[in-house]
Amino acid sequence: MKDLEKAMMRQYNYQLLGNQGKGITAELATLQEWAEEWVLKKNGKLTISVENEIKQVLDKLRSQQYA
Repeated sequence: MKDLEKAMMRQYNYQLLGNQGKGITAELATLQEWAEEWVLKKNGKLTISVENEIKQVLDKLRSQQYA
């Protein structure tokens, strides 16, 4: 589901522009909630595989912040 990763990246970058002082943990938590809602609107259900994909994208973003 490359659409999910692209959407999460766009949303994350949008959040960073507006919330410079909140910190990475708060941003990623907000992004996870947003991604889950996005999947529910698009597919109508949230499966374990989708949850795992969301976590992979979040881990990728987290690792980029500390690299």
